[in-house]
Amino acid sequence: MKDSDKIHLLIVDDVLKNIQYIGRLLRESINCRISVAQSGQQALEIVKATPPDLILLDVMMPGMDGHEVCRKLKSDPTTESIPVIFLTAKVEEEDVVEGLKAGAVDYITKPVRPLELLARVDTQVKIKEKDTAIRNQNNKISQLLHVLCHDISNPLSSAYTVFQTLKYATSEEDMAELQDLALTSFRNAFNIIDDVRESLALEEGKNELELSRHNVVDLLLTSLSILQNKLKEKNIEVSQAFNYDGEILVEATAFTNSVISNILTNAIKFSYRDSAISISTQQVEDQIQIAISDQGTGIPEDIIDSLFDMQKTTSHLGTEGEKGTGFGMPLVQQTILALNGNVSIVSRHEKEHPGNSGTTITIELPLPAKEDPA
Repeated sequence: MKDSDKIHLLIVDDVLKNIQYIGRLLRESINCRISVAQSGQQALEIVKATPPDLILLDVMMPGMDGHEVCRKLKSDPTTESIPVIFLTAKVEEEDVVEGLKAGAVDYITKPVRPLELLARVDTQVKIKEKDTAIRNQNNKISQLLHVLCHDISNPLSSAYTVFQTLKYATSEEDMAELQDLALTSFRNAFNIIDDVRESLALEEGKNELELSRHNVVDLLLTSLSILQNKLKEKNIEVSQAFNYDGEILVEATAFTNSVISNILTNAIKFSYRDSAISISTQQVEDQIQIAISDQGTGIPEDIIDSLFDMQKTTSHLGTEGEKGTGFGMPLVQQTILALNGNVSIVSRHEKEHPGNSGTTITIELPLPAKEDPA
């Protein structure tokens, strides 16, 4: 484990022997990294530079005592969530109350007893880890809702405009065209919601995939059949090179809908009329590779790393104005990871590679173990 991944504890005591004793006890029992301070001011400087996960703070120190240090920490929004355990020889009720009022979450009596120290530190570390996980999840949901509200407003605004225009339609042909536009807008909105819902379910482990053996070519052809109309609309030819036509271990619906259909939809969206898309499979050692390539616009290098980030949706119009949800590629990656695989992208953007642009997305899945003969 890297040092940056270890629990970071700060021990603050004006007596060096106390710091050394407590530090030794903690290192022997907890996988942690430890910072030390011998004054209140030094402690505040360390916290500002490298915020710890937990502070063990002596109450009785010259100059700025522990209570004052704790109050300063709790008054600063950037440090108020860091838990503080007081180290104190003063265990009268009023002393304990004063410490808790200052913002401490617990206290350890001096002289320090090893089992008590470890138990109280362990409790606070677990609470801190849960609190951090909840904060991160809430931040992620907040960001996702922000992106979702932004992205979903476009198709809904489009549908609203269509309905406003319907009042002025003068022929059945105009009415039918406007109704199709409205349906497309609503379909785009529902697609965004579905992609986000599936992605969150996978991330939270609520949608566990039941894996079973399926012929890879059958699954790819199923996805292609679903998208035949879109391929015909742009007169896109599909070439196939199935060098591996055996089985893969997947959940069929998730693989065809959330993975292959999403990748193919993007390939069609960013392909030019009368161009080509290729699909290939091959076995490389103990991995099955599925590659889908297009001759489309390509992806700018500066956004490739953002394609799989749910908080940074990168939806762009296709070559003929097609709209996407922006959530397709994050869902592709999450599904592939749930299938114990990997996905990678190589792309040449048309601005940097005029006449030779395009994108190849490669999926790698583990070769299924051989079944025992019946």
